[in-house]
Amino acid sequence: MKAKRYYSASRRHAFVAVLGIAFRAFLVLISIASATQSVNSTNSGGNYLEKGIKTQEEALQRNPQDENAWVHKGDDFADLKRYDEAIIAYDQAIQINPRDSDAWEAKGDILVKLGRSDEAIRAYNKAIEINPQDSEVRNKKNTLLKQIK
Repeated sequence: MKAKRYYSASRRHAFVAVLGIAFRAFLVLISIASATQSVNSTNSGGNYLEKGIKTQEEALQRNPQDENAWVHKGDDFADLKRYDEAIIAYDQAIQINPRDSDAWEAKGDILVKLGRSDEAIRAYNKAIEINPQDSEVRNKKNTLLKQIK
């Protein structure tokens, strides 16, 4: 009987060792899968934005005068760094509703990124004229003015 116990204990020890190795391998696989998922979700961000643009285009086919759809489309273009297309979308929103301070502000933000400071200041001024209480736009304008002096 004693020999059998030794054999059983030895088997248990080997089994526990194998479980430990398997568990560590499992943890490695989980970290690899997590990293892969993170990379895939980062790469799919552009696809998400492209889908957003398509959704806005569908809304605009139903109602070309939907200023919010134009602004959202501009935002998606801006997030994709397609700045010229973003400005076109914001201009469409502004044409529909010249008193849309968000469209003016967003246009100003893109103009800053393009290095078109004078035009950005004009866009910010228009947003401030429409909504004088918006301190964020006022701060953006003041920061820009300090940078160009």
